[in-house]
Amino acid sequence: MPASRVLLARLDRAEARADTAALRDTLRWYGPVERFAPLAAHPDTGIRQELARAVARWSTPGADPPAGDADGEVRLSVAEAAAHRRTRAADLLLAALGRDPSPAVREAAVEGLVACGTPAAAAVLSLLADDPDASVRTAVALLTEE
Repeated sequence: MPASRVLLARLDRAEARADTAALRDTLRWYGPVERFAPLAAHPDTGIRQELARAVARWSTPGADPPAGDADGEVRLSVAEAAAHRRTRAADLLLAALGRDPSPAVREAAVEGLVACGTPAAAAVLSLLADDPDASVRTAVALLTEE
């Protein structure tokens, strides 16, 4: 893994050139959370998706995936990433994503909601057990079997 200052230099160069491929590549490495935070508003959906995936692997406090993206594919990446985090912020995010308009996002949130084990997660799972989308209902049934 490159040193932090090398990653920051790569990030600065990629942003200056508007090089989205280099930005996505840089996000695959750990970096200072506060430096990457502005990328949550980047116009390229691929950058926002990679940011969600990247922070899911970080153990840094406050590095939960960015929430509320307008793009369904980005929200799907956020749901998949948040499912692997055990923080209060991730639990709240998963509860919100369990009510997302996209069935794919709701289905992706199920695994994390099951792992949360909180009363709020249980309430959302109860709603998702009767979801209008069959794939969401199936995910809940499979992951909550005892």
